[in-house]
This record gives sequence, structure tokens and C-alpha cells, in this order.
Amino acid sequence: MRLFLFTPPTTLPNEHAALHSLAARAKSTATTSDGGGFLPAALHVRKPGADEASVEAYLKKLPRSLLERAVLHSHHALAGKFDVQVGDFKIVIEKRAWTREREGGCERASGH
Repeated sequence: MRLFLFTPPTTLPNEHAALHSLAARAKSTATTSDGGGFLPAALHVRKPGADEASVEAYLKKLPRSLLERAVLHSHHALAGKFDVQVGDFKIVIEKRAWTREREGGCERASGH
């Protein structure tokens, strides 16, 4: 099973603390007999109302293990700076059903 995390559209007061806790937990259990070390396959950074400087500051606060899995939904110019993926997705919520429309897919940004 693959887990995909999506950030809330606006940054919550304890959001980075929760992400750091998730990363630390995965690291501390990585060598246990049950396999442990579970991290999401991708962390989709969705901050539609945020300006580029805010998204950059957000990325700088992420633990390295999650930054490596980040997918930007906006401010794609930052992808090369942080070596993260870009993706154009629309999340549509209809009553109790979640659907995802994929417009451009994910691709690794090139350049540094």
C-alpha cells in the first residue's frame, strides 16, 4: 500500500511539528523487525493562496526525508531549487466521493 499525504490549503499552527514527528517516527522504526520506517510515497504541497516566498519558507522547514518526496502544486519555479517534483492536480470533493483529475502528471524538475 502506498500512502500519499496532501497538505491543507493553509498552513496549520502545528503542521510542521506533525510532519517532523512523522519523519522521526519513521526513522526510529526503520530498523525494527516489523519493517517500520513508513513514510508516505509523496507529500503533495498544496498552498493555493500562498505566495512563492511563503511556499519556499514552508519547504525549508520540511524534514529532508519528506522534502525528497514533495510534489509542488504551485510555484513550480521552486522545484529546481529544492529538487522536488511538480504536479498539476485538481482535487474535487463531491459529497462523500473523492476524485482526482490528473492534468499534467508528475515529473522531476531539472536544473540546479
